[in-house]
Amino acid sequence: MMEVNDDDLVGALHQVFASRDELHKLADTQRQLTSALQDLINRHHALSAHLHSLADSHNQVKSHTDELERVRHELADVLHTLESAHRQTQDEVHRAIAALSRVQQAAPIVETLQHTVTSLQNDIRTLQSALQSAQRRADDHEQRLRRQERK
Repeated sequence: MMEVNDDDLVGALHQVFASRDELHKLADTQRQLTSALQDLINRHHALSAHLHSLADSHNQVKSHTDELERVRHELADVLHTLESAHRQTQDEVHRAIAALSRVQQAAPIVETLQHTVTSLQNDIRTLQSALQSAQRRADDHEQRLRRQERK
């Protein structure tokens, strides 16, 4: 048997217990490392989920940007059409104004022509009256001459 005060026994026991303390320390360290690794894995999953969320948001924003770009092109086309229609309307308004101006310039001429026509109609009536009167006198004169010839 070994003695309790045996240096070899005490040394061996010391190594066993020291190894045991070191094993406990190693086990604690391993638990801490496992916990840290699990925390790192959890953070990695959270980061992956966040990156996935960012990718979805990016794709959605890209989709909205594409839609906005399409609408912008449509609005540019509509604006171009509107500008063209506006120019055409302006041209038509200018032509209408020119036509109205010509009509306004012709209005006094038309009024003068109406007075002239009225005056000519009056002159024609006067001449017709004078002609009828002259015809009656001529007829009367002819009848007198015939009567005298008969006598």
